Amino acid sequence: MDGNFSRVGREIYSPHMGHEKFAGRFAPHFDSVRIVARAFPKARPIGSLVTGPNTSFVDLGAIRGTRHWLPGLPRTTARLAHAIRSAQTLMIRFPGNVATLALLLCWITRKPFSAEIVADPEDYFSKGASNHPLRRVAKWLHCRSTALAARRAQSVRYVTDGYLQAKYPPRTHTVSFGFSDAFLPDGLFAARNLDAFARTGPLRLINVSMMHNRSKGHVALLEAVARLKRRHVAVVLTLVGDGVLRAELEALTHALDIADVVTFRGQVASEAACAAVAEHDLFVLPSLQEGMPRAMLEAMAVGTPVLGARVGGIPEVLPVSDMIRAGSVEAIETAIEAIWRDPARLVAMRARQRTKVAGFAYSALQEKYDAYCRYLVERCAA
Repeated sequence: MDGNFSRVGREIYSPHMGHEKFAGRFAPHFDSVRIVARAFPKARPIGSLVTGPNTSFVDLGAIRGTRHWLPGLPRTTARLAHAIRSAQTLMIRFPGNVATLALLLCWITRKPFSAEIVADPEDYFSKGASNHPLRRVAKWLHCRSTALAARRAQSVRYVTDGYLQAKYPPRTHTVSFGFSDAFLPDGLFAARNLDAFARTGPLRLINVSMMHNRSKGHVALLEAVARLKRRHVAVVLTLVGDGVLRAELEALTHALDIADVVTFRGQVASEAACAAVAEHDLFVLPSLQEGMPRAMLEAMAVGTPVLGARVGGIPEVLPVSDMIRAGSVEAIETAIEAIWRDPARLVAMRARQRTKVAGFAYSALQEKYDAYCRYLVERCAA
């Protein structure tokens, strides 16, 4: 799989895939769980440990981009092939470079596998989301590999109720599952009073997403904030996350003359991100690509209303009134201004969204995880 994993010394950390949130949900059903992925060196840990009881991590190396992939491919392939060969129950998480390589190895060795589909590569590599020179090639490759995996897998799990299932359907008789991998402890759903918010100061906006490419819509959000500032609509924006585009986005805030109203918090653990979200009035998610975004569900759980783009699995959770057209600066600007002029809308948004997000609570999702894992053990072991 591909994921946001970092190596500090000999330990592996992740801001949102720590042991309790990810592997720990599988571990009770298997003798051991091995996560096979790339990990990138960091000076300090961000998030929590990925490993734990019955869980280990196979590091494929810190390879990113064509310049590093090509020379590192033989070693990465050898490690991945060994992990695949020794797995009793194999699950491949799509889309991703590691997943595509794993699919090829399974095809060569005729190794059975189960698939998890967590995002739509067609959106990820769309024109607005990526300006990579190999974008069209990558889009074709990842869309084909994800579709092929869905048709060849012993079972398929999707993080949506229907969106990804329709785009990448399984074979007719293949058992499929549809539920989110969000980790929302029942205690996260605390009552919160929004009545006094956005009345004594600017409307406080927040976005939590990585800055690895343009698929999260940061540029459109910053341009919308610039328009609002020029029209004296009082807003401030906090961006939580990090990635190769951060320096470019910081420079853009200066070019747009909004550096005084935009704060970059960097990458933080999911608990700290949730705490930051709870201190803001509105979570804005203008993404061009999503599966079922965890950060959106976390915001809804802590009682911060969400304004989200109409992409991926978001329409399965948000009503039409709480969505905007993906990539549209004007749509973002108009929706935020409407809320700024009528802050009571925040209370109505929260009420609508809290009812929907209750189905993503840990206790509700873990029952689905348990049924899924039982099927993997009973029907998908090699």
